[in-house]
Amino acid sequence: MKASRLALFLACIASLTATSNRNLSVAQIERQRLRSNEEQNSAAKKNSRADLTRAVVAQLPLFFEANQGQTDPRVRFLSRSSGYTLFLTPTETVLAEAQTQVGSERHFGKTPKEYKSTPGSVLRMQLVGANPEPKIIGIEKLPGKVNYLIGNDSRAWHTGIPLYSQVRSEQVYPGIDLVFHGDDRQLEYDFVVSPGADPKRVALQIVGAKQIELDRQGNLVLHTPNSEILMRKPTIYQAAGPQRRPVDGRFVLRAKNEVGFQIASYDRSQPLVIDPTIS
Repeated sequence: MKASRLALFLACIASLTATSNRNLSVAQIERQRLRSNEEQNSAAKKNSRADLTRAVVAQLPLFFEANQGQTDPRVRFLSRSSGYTLFLTPTETVLAEAQTQVGSERHFGKTPKEYKSTPGSVLRMQLVGANPEPKIIGIEKLPGKVNYLIGNDSRAWHTGIPLYSQVRSEQVYPGIDLVFHGDDRQLEYDFVVSPGADPKRVALQIVGAKQIELDRQGNLVLHTPNSEILMRKPTIYQAAGPQRRPVDGRFVLRAKNEVGFQIASYDRSQPLVIDPTIS
């Protein structure tokens, strides 16, 4: 009888211990769930603020910042768009796509989406056989300024950075300037060919694209690992007073990853403008 009572007592103790362990395990799970919810809510708020910032930037006109220490010293000017950042150096133009946010729903509880950042692609456009040290200047200074107040150390801040609506690289080829500007939030770059200069010298080496092709409309399509960047068929013209006289022309693919322009006959005593758009 005593043995039976002892066995029953031990069984009760085991049952209570198991119940306690189960309750502890449930409590731990609940704390982990709440902590996970807090982390995801924080991440969602951060992404919401980032989305809002991108939406505000998307409404601003395209402008160019002079580099005063806020980025790599090789960069002379930069421009930020909702989808990419443009860096202008003496030897190349760099397009850095913005990171993309990939979301996935959780199946446990009613929690926000989890986000994972995918790094954007980087495209480099280098002028083949061009002047390695062109003079780069900002044109049409804007009234606003940009301030970078990052961190608690004010000595590392960058304030009063001037803004411009255009940037000109002078004499990238003999008699040819390269001008960057914006139109309806789209980046445009113009090759301005002086009278007597040869537009056939202009050639772009594209680095960072998996594939380069021309579509049926004559647009240049640059395939990156994450997306496609479209350079629209160039608008080519000569000024005739207040009017523009169109000149026929298009992109042509030359050597591997090298792009040039094929241009019909035009008045070589007058300047010529070759104006593609990046979208």
